[in-house]
Amino acid sequence: MDPSRCGTVVRDQHPLPLDHSADADRNEVTTLVMSLPEIPGVRLSQPLSGSPIAAAPVRRTPDGPSLRLLLVTAELDPVSARRVRAECGQLEAILTGIDPALVLPIVDHGADAAGRPYVLLPDPGPALAGPLPLAEVVAAAQAAAEGLAALADRGVVGPPRGLLRTGPQAVALDTPLPPSLAELEASLGTGTGLEPPEVLGGQEWTPAGQVYACACLLWTLLDGRPPFRGGSGTLSRLLAASPPQMRQPVPGAVVDLLRTALAIDPSDRPATPAALARALRAAAEPPAEPGPAAPEGRELARQYVLETRIGSGASGEVWAARRIADGERVAIKVLRERLIEDEQAVARFFREYRVLLRVRHEHLVRVHQLVEEAGQLAIVMDLVDGEDLLRLARRGPIAVTDAAGLLSQTASGLAAVHAAGVVHRDVKPANVLVTERDGRPIALLSDFGIARAVEGAAHTQPIGTPAYLAPELVAGRPPTPAADIYALGITAYELLAGRPPFQADDVDALVRAHLDGEPARPDGLDDPVWDLLAACLRKVPEQRPSATDVAAGWGALARSGAAGHTAPPAARSPFLPAPADAPATLTSARRLKDRPRQPPPRRSRRRLILAGVAAAVVGLGGGVLLALRAAPDGKPPPPPAAQQYPVASTATVDTTTGVATVSWTGRAAALPGFDYYLVLDVSGEGIRPLSTELAADATSYQVKGLRPGRRSCYLVIAVGVTASPPSDVPPFPCVTLPSK
Repeated sequence: MDPSRCGTVVRDQHPLPLDHSADADRNEVTTLVMSLPEIPGVRLSQPLSGSPIAAAPVRRTPDGPSLRLLLVTAELDPVSARRVRAECGQLEAILTGIDPALVLPIVDHGADAAGRPYVLLPDPGPALAGPLPLAEVVAAAQAAAEGLAALADRGVVGPPRGLLRTGPQAVALDTPLPPSLAELEASLGTGTGLEPPEVLGGQEWTPAGQVYACACLLWTLLDGRPPFRGGSGTLSRLLAASPPQMRQPVPGAVVDLLRTALAIDPSDRPATPAALARALRAAAEPPAEPGPAAPEGRELARQYVLETRIGSGASGEVWAARRIADGERVAIKVLRERLIEDEQAVARFFREYRVLLRVRHEHLVRVHQLVEEAGQLAIVMDLVDGEDLLRLARRGPIAVTDAAGLLSQTASGLAAVHAAGVVHRDVKPANVLVTERDGRPIALLSDFGIARAVEGAAHTQPIGTPAYLAPELVAGRPPTPAADIYALGITAYELLAGRPPFQADDVDALVRAHLDGEPARPDGLDDPVWDLLAACLRKVPEQRPSATDVAAGWGALARSGAAGHTAPPAARSPFLPAPADAPATLTSARRLKDRPRQPPPRRSRRRLILAGVAAAVVGLGGGVLLALRAAPDGKPPPPPAAQQYPVASTATVDTTTGVATVSWTGRAAALPGFDYYLVLDVSGEGIRPLSTELAADATSYQVKGLRPGRRSCYLVIAVGVTASPPSDVPPFPCVTLPSK
């Protein structure tokens, strides 16, 4: 029986039952009301709905306990159906050896009269929903950790599906899905909404990935809404967007911990869910009553006295301190005690120290020493009296001459970093400190916690702050010094215009602007200033100037007075010739008024979607995505355009069956490097996989379950092709199933 013909499309005002972390902002979900399954002794309590796995409460007898039925509604071939049933049996046997107070078991499984696999699960009570008191969230974290540890002891490492109440004060981890059903839900459904960036990028679940998922659950329980919401939730997780402020008072240490657990780099998170639960319990403890402080303050390693806390972050605190030997004032960054046993956090701390120690420059914060003593780890560095560029920019545009001087100094410090073979990866106004030296303002670049060596950089996931993220990082390419130049260009624009060049309500729109948008020229900037600023913001990294050239450019403008309004209109910076193929809007001498960014033309949107394929989620089977593949010799992969080759295609729809057919010639299979075809839905703003890997002889694919009245557009990709893609992206064929 074809499940797509078993019912009609309706609008349901509730999220899918499988998704315990469904977006709080989602008001309606399209579901498929299925024909009733014929399962002996099972009676549905309400209509069955959902795809590719439907769910509904059921009872086995009129007076029996309430159960939950999961029914596979996606069309499965016989081999896949047998695999589902076999894995259900294996998982049921594993769960019988685990205390049901920790993880809920499988009650039964099988296939209905139509051959559709099903699973029966306990229904002890409602899923936990926030906002909850902090004490209950701490208990929930412990329950999740114990349940996941019990599963891991038996070789099951996967996503937590949620927490359910099993009694007035009892909570248990929901039954995990068998691998085949988890793959099905990830590739054709909504997923859990908890997947960490590395899983979205095609890697397997690990304990660090479970930490991320648990942090999403715990954030939702505390705040009553998930940390990443709306249509951009997936992309927000990929780009490590910062969750919004919580709506209820939560201790800062708890928020810092959860933000750390949501880090894009798995090595930056607590190592296991158990470590997260322990750290959460410690962070939630009320602070001890302060006793009378010693006049000298707290000592560190008998060498320093910590006097005033001047900053706090997820991994540590920064103190203004005094060296006992000579009374010199210094700044000391102290790693949080709860992270001392976390190998990844300690490694990141040592990395920052090594970078600062290795690169000495007058416009970099100078480091003095690393202090280690029992239970404490700290970096001693210069104390910078002043504020950061972010606070300066928030007060409004800075005089261009003043900004040029600060930017020249920042770029010269960045040039020293690049000369040492290091990419900063988080250049932004908040990481540039401004102080005074000999009566003039001095800029100092700081915060090297996520810096990496250029050579051998293997991180293709974008890391950094989305507002300052270079287009090539969004598209999945490794970080290079040019990415720092782009971020410095965004910083310069913000200083001179009083606002960033791209502004958006969500991370998804902001990233699209970086990929496809052109910054408007702020009023009042003379040509040499705009030429230098625009050069830093070029979309192609190879067309951007080096940090040395940028430092020289801003320095020349600051010294000559050309940064003001007296420069000749035709003046240009001689060391920044505009490339012949540079976009006209980046080098134009015509001044543009600040105005809202207009939607890109259709052709630009096609290129944007093609670039976004490398950054957006394209789930296949067990989470295999269209991620960049490293070469066998370990060298960085080529740009995404050489990996995702667009194929010209057409689409038709059968109004009787409601099935769309996407067709193509198949010539791309003869191109070098061809691996397989993939069909994607590119309707609206999202990118969603429709097919699994299609062989070289495939020339068409059928799409079922179209929504009446909705325009559906498709993109066919030849994955792995190394030939140059077509100069003009082929149009996306679109179809609309008429409403009845």
